[in-house]
Amino acid sequence: NKNLEILFQKALVRGNRFFRLIKEISIIDQIDNIYESGCATGANLYPFFKNGKKVIGFDFDAKLINFGSKFGLNLKQADSHDSKNYKGKYDLVISSHVLEHVIDPVLYLNQIFDIVKPGKYILIEVPGIFSFHKRNLKIVDHLVNAHINYFYEAFLLELFTKMGMIIIYSDELCTFILK
Repeated sequence: NKNLEILFQKALVRGNRFFRLIKEISIIDQIDNIYESGCATGANLYPFFKNGKKVIGFDFDAKLINFGSKFGLNLKQADSHDSKNYKGKYDLVISSHVLEHVIDPVLYLNQIFDIVKPGKYILIEVPGIFSFHKRNLKIVDHLVNAHINYFYEAFLLELFTKMGMIIIYSDELCTFILK
């Protein structure tokens, strides 16, 4: 499907940015396996997969999962992950543009924190409301009813710190690497 290919290519830009960021902060060699919840077509995982990392992704949309699986990605359909089944198994957990959709962000974050191996990494990205103007985007175009929450860098820095996470990287776009 042409629309899925367009979606994959657009999301691959983000996946490549994530991969470059992990390399730039010099932790790529500490990461063997990666988990992503809300992975859609798996495009965020694809650059890691192409570079020899073991990946697994979960999403509720079977069409997206089936499309991404054609690239060799290990993608599974699930309404939500059961963190008890994945506790402490992953070197990197990616949550990209998911947190703004969940009713209880703290519960969701605690589930993500349980999945990552002790001393390893979490990459979280949400739409940063204070970054829209810097990218010449109209905030009104991004106020969508599927977003339950809106975040900005300083708030999330405070939240992650209070939850005991070490901030390795953050930016106003609301991309975070946590330990």
